[in-house]
Amino acid sequence: MNRQEFEIAQIIEQFGRDYVNKHLPNSRTLRTLNALKICRTSAMGGHKGKCDHCGRVHISYNSCRNRHCPKCQASKQAFWIEDISERIIDTRYFHIVFTVPEELNAICILDSRKFYNTLFSSVRQSLQTFGYTKFANSDHVIKYLGGYTHRVAISNERIQQIDENSVSFYYKDYRDNARQKLTTLPGIEFLRRFCMHILPKGFVKIRYYGILSNRFAKQTSMYRKQKPHRGKETVQQRIERLTGFDVYRCPYCKKGYMREVEVLPRIRSPGNFLRPKHITIKV
Repeated sequence: MNRQEFEIAQIIEQFGRDYVNKHLPNSRTLRTLNALKICRTSAMGGHKGKCDHCGRVHISYNSCRNRHCPKCQASKQAFWIEDISERIIDTRYFHIVFTVPEELNAICILDSRKFYNTLFSSVRQSLQTFGYTKFANSDHVIKYLGGYTHRVAISNERIQQIDENSVSFYYKDYRDNARQKLTTLPGIEFLRRFCMHILPKGFVKIRYYGILSNRFAKQTSMYRKQKPHRGKETVQQRIERLTGFDVYRCPYCKKGYMREVEVLPRIRSPGNFLRPKHITIKV
């Protein structure tokens, strides 16, 4: 997995304190920004490995696993696609997309939790009343949805430049046939907009209704796809099977395997975290 030249973590590192002091975000937003800022750094701890072929030493730092982090979604997405593929009933499915009028955006910003829950409730009522829609097989729908279920506000790949005052990134202009265009925002404004996409604590964005709900799991088990027989897998083995990436393979010689020689503890230095001036917040 190649490291991107520019990352969200760099933007938080460079503009985070000014953003926090200017906009005074709530503790949920602060925790998210701090998690993304220290993801896969020495602050998270990790382990040191030595290749059993070439002898080179490599340090791997732990991930934050935050659902808003662009570096932590690939394996989650692959796991979800496989899990839901083995859970659903073997039949064809309707794929329906609901959009929100632009005029409601201001309401969403005021109380995102209530807005999102109301949206789910409205969608459910609409589906019970009538049906819109494309007809597709389950595998196609799941793979398509997998590209959205674990998508964050912006991927690192879209960030093209970070300078002293601003961030340049690509976006799709849907008013112009979804053409990809480059735009630039002040760093603080970029973070303000990014934080608008942080979900409320405990909010569930993937929900199952009707015969797909847990309530009907036993009754519908006979209609589900037959699961392939697999032995017990570690998380690392499952990642390799689904993504083709072997986390233990030596990144230098590509032949040997990294053997752990030392565990690195987390660094809990106060300097690692964002806090508003004159305000103490437990992270």
